[in-house]
Amino acid sequence: MEQTTEDKQTTENIGCWRSAMNRILWGIGLTGITWNFLGLDYVLPLIGVIQLLLGFRALRREHAAWYTGYGLAWIKVAGCLAVLILNATVYRTRVLESAAGTVLVWLGVAATFGVLLSLREGFRQAQRKVELPVHTGCVDGMIVWNAGSLLLAKMGYHGLVLGLVLMILFFLLLRGMYRLSVELEKAGYEVQSLSVQPELPEYMTDGKIAGWILGVLVVGIGCGYLFLNRYHMEWHQMEPAGAAQAGQEEAAEDLAQIRRNLAVLGFPEDILKDLRPEDVLACRGALQVLVSEEDYPVNDGDEVRTQQGSSTQIRTEYDVKELHLTGIAVELPGDGAGSGVRDVPGDEGENLKRWKLFHHFRWTKNPGFYGTEALQILPAYRMEMGGCVEDGPFTGQVLYDRNGETMAADYYALGCETYDQDRMLFGGQTATDVFAEFSMPGQGEHHRGYVSYEVRERESLVTVDSWVNYVHQSSGVQYPVQTAKEYRMAPGIFGNAFRVVQDALQFYESEISFYHVY
Repeated sequence: MEQTTEDKQTTENIGCWRSAMNRILWGIGLTGITWNFLGLDYVLPLIGVIQLLLGFRALRREHAAWYTGYGLAWIKVAGCLAVLILNATVYRTRVLESAAGTVLVWLGVAATFGVLLSLREGFRQAQRKVELPVHTGCVDGMIVWNAGSLLLAKMGYHGLVLGLVLMILFFLLLRGMYRLSVELEKAGYEVQSLSVQPELPEYMTDGKIAGWILGVLVVGIGCGYLFLNRYHMEWHQMEPAGAAQAGQEEAAEDLAQIRRNLAVLGFPEDILKDLRPEDVLACRGALQVLVSEEDYPVNDGDEVRTQQGSSTQIRTEYDVKELHLTGIAVELPGDGAGSGVRDVPGDEGENLKRWKLFHHFRWTKNPGFYGTEALQILPAYRMEMGGCVEDGPFTGQVLYDRNGETMAADYYALGCETYDQDRMLFGGQTATDVFAEFSMPGQGEHHRGYVSYEVRERESLVTVDSWVNYVHQSSGVQYPVQTAKEYRMAPGIFGNAFRVVQDALQFYESEISFYHVY
């Protein structure tokens, strides 16, 4: 028997309800449980918010609850896009930890609860329409589930057993909502098909809306990689060492005299030219200079196999060592005030030494700069038993040569950072290190820089132990984008986009040695 036009329309309307609810439930499922591997923690929520949007879009003309859900779904789409685009920039962490990031996070949380409340009211309205008993316990349970999960997340809970229980409960609640939608479908609940809803032009199909969302995402991520993948550095032309402006000849001569004294003591003259005037002045009256330097490879090298009898020895040889690191210790008069900013404990009757330490780097070959670089300094005063204490702030700058001119800039950030380390063998612990963050331009040559700080001995016969880790970004392919500092702070220090070179300035009295790790 042939279907009438009215029967066909009813079947289409019921199919629209079924399709819309399936999309909404898939959306809740994909945004509620995420899998943190293979990028699924980014892909699945994106698919989920699009499914939510299209599901509520099909229902929005039925009553206010569905329309509210549709609006909130757009907020979730916008929030998801904002996070995914931010992930393609070096400012991701800074923005998310700012007030704007806090607002973004809590707006997403509010939208999640709003969507569930809209779904709850939508179900109740539908049940009244087909004269079914009003019952939405599964949706109420999902609201409580989200509240509990949020509370556990704020508490930092990582237990496996409770996590598994929550996952099972989540799928049971989702199954209950699916059964609720099937119950309404069998009771004859139907919604008007989008094909006869006049408020949008015909060309605004579900597929095209999803396409526009994905297009915005692609363009946003592309702009992030192109324009926001490195720090903004205030480069300026550096005045040649010894240059003096009118009326400053006496100060220039003072600087020149200190430079000559440092050079006589053995301070490398090419590095002297890179120093800020205030760092040169801090070395007034220098008594001795200890220097050590080393070339380091920042490449994979060549594997060489040597057969010796029945055994094979494997070693790596490097034809090029691109990174030149220099450690310098300048002994200063112990009775001076130094440039310190705090009182230093110790026996005031003893003539204890002061040291100004320098960690200098220079690229002998342009390695290709893709994003961010960082120096991690483990200062000599970090350990109580080290015998020395902090005696001033950290200073320094980065430089490179371009068309015969030297360009210089302050570090993007230079300061002390306290952060949590999660070690598999030793558990969580807190570390405090100094980080100098910067970005280098792709053009130019002799990219270089330094960090300097002062220490004062706590007692005589001190051992100075100052470490530097140079963190170089060797690839631009990473998502989410991680800065060199974030990479170094993250659990573990291995990854495809970064390389780390370690160097230690260690000396006792006038003996000095360096250690390095590739």
